[in-house]
Amino acid sequence: MNVTFFFNWTQEDEGCEIIHFPSVVMSKVSSDGSCQYFPEAASFIQSLNTTEAVWRVLKIVNFFIGEKMLSIVEIKTLYNTKAIIQRDSIKFQILDSAEYKDDISLNDLSIILNKWIEYLLTIDKQEVIFDIV
Repeated sequence: MNVTFFFNWTQEDEGCEIIHFPSVVMSKVSSDGSCQYFPEAASFIQSLNTTEAVWRVLKIVNFFIGEKMLSIVEIKTLYNTKAIIQRDSIKFQILDSAEYKDDISLNDLSIILNKWIEYLLTIDKQEVIFDIV
């Protein structure tokens, strides 16, 4: 899986204010050469826009990995993005839908969230690209 962190921006309706925000793009090249993107997973990670929010989710993920008593956990962020952890993977809710997709392993998500914390803490928001094998 290829993950890119970058600093995106949007302009308000009146054109006066430009808002910058950290963004995520996640993709994987399949065996047939096509590229699969993970927009719901990226949206969920982007909604964790403070280190405290990322730490909360990371603690839940690590607890779920460590404990075998739990079978399912639902996570909901302040921005109403949702994810469901089942067994050793996590799925993310499609915005304005009851359907979940973008199945990612918990270990991969843990790696991404740790790097997301590092990215949020950096002052110079340069593009960061890394692969998870």
